[in-house]
Amino acid sequence: MGNEKPATFSGGDGGVGTATGETGGFDDQADVLVNDLADKIRLPGGELSKTVARFNALAATGVDEDFHRGETPLEKERAALSGLMRPIRRAPFVAIPFNRSILGTKGGARTNARGQVMRNDGTVIAGLYAAGLAMANPIGTRAVGSGTTIGPNMTWGYICANAILKSNR
Repeated sequence: MGNEKPATFSGGDGGVGTATGETGGFDDQADVLVNDLADKIRLPGGELSKTVARFNALAATGVDEDFHRGETPLEKERAALSGLMRPIRRAPFVAIPFNRSILGTKGGARTNARGQVMRNDGTVIAGLYAAGLAMANPIGTRAVGSGTTIGPNMTWGYICANAILKSNR
């Protein structure tokens, strides 16, 4: 296979799981989880189905036996506010490949709340956006822990995409 990468997949209801397979595009989407999405990310449908069933069973108990989410005091506090895991049941189903990396940065372009890059004087550089590790860390020079860049990277990409779409309407 050669292109095997972990892929995070989610449902329209907010449930998120992880599997490993050969990914197609950056953001593969499908309305049918096993038949369509599994084919797009080149993962055996039966394996994806088993992975989602296990994740959904763990979500129902609220205990993540596989990745131990929700075990630290901070995660327990956050889980009490928003829930720890939600089952994956509703389309659209999305898979995004993640490559392993060793290092993230703590530098980058300073941005506003829409991801627009700002000059030193605080004015916006029209049409220039930054997200993820290309932008200055929104929480400063602190490192929260390994793996904590994935969520913000995806979130800032989403924020920038929405700002771009809104500015072009």
